[in-house]
Amino acid sequence: FEMHENRTLWRIETDTFAPYADGHTVEKFWFDKALDWIVYISHEGSIAFGGSELIAALKEKWPDWAVNLFP
Repeated sequence: FEMHENRTLWRIETDTFAPYADGHTVEKFWFDKALDWIVYISHEGSIAFGGSELIAALKEKWPDWAVNLFP
């Protein structure tokens, strides 16, 4: 699913999933039906990920992930 800050909600296909900030919506969220994972983009341009399987996959594919964490 994709949800914007105004609570507009769309069902999207995961094979075309590409999180992005479009400049029109300040906050965006993407998550699955079971709420096992979430991706959040803020109005400040930060992106956050949640869900143990998603985090494990990101760490595996992104070796220097830790240098991108906020203190």
